Amino acid sequence: MCGRIFGILFVGLMSMLLSCSDEPDYDYGDFLEVVAVYQGSTAEGCMFAYQARDDSPVVTLRVSGSELKDVDAGERIMLRYTVLDDLSATEKLIRIDAASKIVNDVLRQADEETLGKISSEPVDMTSVWRSGRYVNVFCWVPYVGSHFQMLLVAEESALDDEVPELRLLYDMMGGIPAFERRCYASFDIGNLWERETCRGVRIRVDDVDGEKIYEFNKKI
Repeated sequence: MCGRIFGILFVGLMSMLLSCSDEPDYDYGDFLEVVAVYQGSTAEGCMFAYQARDDSPVVTLRVSGSELKDVDAGERIMLRYTVLDDLSATEKLIRIDAASKIVNDVLRQADEETLGKISSEPVDMTSVWRSGRYVNVFCWVPYVGSHFQMLLVAEESALDDEVPELRLLYDMMGGIPAFERRCYASFDIGNLWERETCRGVRIRVDDVDGEKIYEFNKKI
């Protein structure tokens, strides 16, 4: 089942672990930056995994002698790194240059009445992309501190559609914005994407320039 919309705790914007980050999934020459899943740590170091886009191969990133604090296994973060050794085409030994917390959540579901009651402000969307079971978002939002909600929500009655429609919502929860700030988010849509009835997803975003629609379809 997709997660319910009630009783959710959300992380704030870009709480830094090491230093700040720029745009996602870019090659800057000496270092790279991706949304990666933290796999945990052992005595030998820690490990991450990511898929660049769509259904591209999973790449494993290994770090020797390092432990990432305040991050749980399975959590997605913005990871900036330098490759020290290409162990194989899908496995790299890296050095962490920076790691930033982002919004982590699962796809939520709500009935039409509940969905209509959720307050949402327009965002300045930069990019939306799918990497495996995750939909990732990079946008600018009115910054109100750590008390906000960013949700990806499906209406319950649409879950069995071939291409269910999802809505990205940004609720300032009564806060007064002081300025705009970058926001990265990653939503696990695996429970919906892996349904036999699902042929893709359509995401509606209330953008500052008007409604934008992003669609991702399965290769069948």
